[in-house]
Amino acid sequence: MKLELVRDGCMAARLGVRLSENYFKKKGELLEQAMFLQLDKLWLGTSQTAELLEEDESIILSRRRQPGMLHEQLRSLGLSRFIDKAFAIQGDKAEWVRERYPDCRKTVIGDSHADLQIGKLAHTRCLMVGCGLESKERLSTVGVPFMFFDSLDSCRLYLSTSPERTG
Repeated sequence: MKLELVRDGCMAARLGVRLSENYFKKKGELLEQAMFLQLDKLWLGTSQTAELLEEDESIILSRRRQPGMLHEQLRSLGLSRFIDKAFAIQGDKAEWVRERYPDCRKTVIGDSHADLQIGKLAHTRCLMVGCGLESKERLSTVGVPFMFFDSLDSCRLYLSTSPERTG
């Protein structure tokens, strides 16, 4: 069932339980622990992710309380050669991108309001996946146009056939 219902809220609804704020707080804490992050898997696979990151302007941007954990996670996923392209921040993602890449064409692949907010910047397209933090309905409240993919496979297919992968 977990493979079918990857978002916690969907899983809880199917099981008939309500997730409390304590659950989300605890999950947020776990997302900062190496033991928990080692369970993470790349949805594009190591070679396809590496191919995307090898493009000159590609970066990894993640909000983290412990910035070193992003580098640890990249090492455990076999992507340590991209640590110099990985930025762990504690503030606003859109502001960070605006300050550093104001006139560049951008493609954001994400699953949260914070990712979608980057779409308000000029020259940006957003590809949102429904297997992460937010549902399509919640993302729609941001007021930013985006392409939505129900599964990681459909996003992967789009990326592999898109003539312009970076915007």
